[in-house]
Amino acid sequence: MEGLINIIGVVIGAILGGIISFFSNHFLEKQRFNREIALLNKNKIDEAYINIFNSLNLLKEYYEKFIHTGNEFKESKDYKEFAPLNKMTEFFNCVKQNAIYIDDNLNDKIEKLKFKILLHNNVAIAVQTYPEEFNGSEIEKYSLEALEEIENIIKFIKKRFEVKYDNTR
Repeated sequence: MEGLINIIGVVIGAILGGIISFFSNHFLEKQRFNREIALLNKNKIDEAYINIFNSLNLLKEYYEKFIHTGNEFKESKDYKEFAPLNKMTEFFNCVKQNAIYIDDNLNDKIEKLKFKILLHNNVAIAVQTYPEEFNGSEIEKYSLEALEEIENIIKFIKKRFEVKYDNTR
């Protein structure tokens, strides 16, 4: 009888061990899966921010051509060539493609930029239609305003990727 009790104890122990092992493996696998999904999601968000960052830099390069136009050491354009629609469209398309990953703070900053630079299309049309009524300083002023907003967004995106080091060690 004692041998039977030992055998039953071993069988019950083995069954309980198997059940505990199964559930702990299931729990650990679920945690690993959730970590992988979170990492993939973070990578997609980072990729979206990088795409927007790169698109902003292209827009910035365009506007920079209309400031300090007398400087012979930098590429510049005449104010009569001011036509930012293509660069704006590229930027807005990039934002639209990555919109699902953008947080509200970045979205607000982009909307503020969009509000400012959409007016530049009207200015560009007016410059093309009545170039004698404009001068380079007005276009430079619009470009500087746009560059200020672009720079704010670039700084905001860069903050997201800052690495914090623990100097206490």
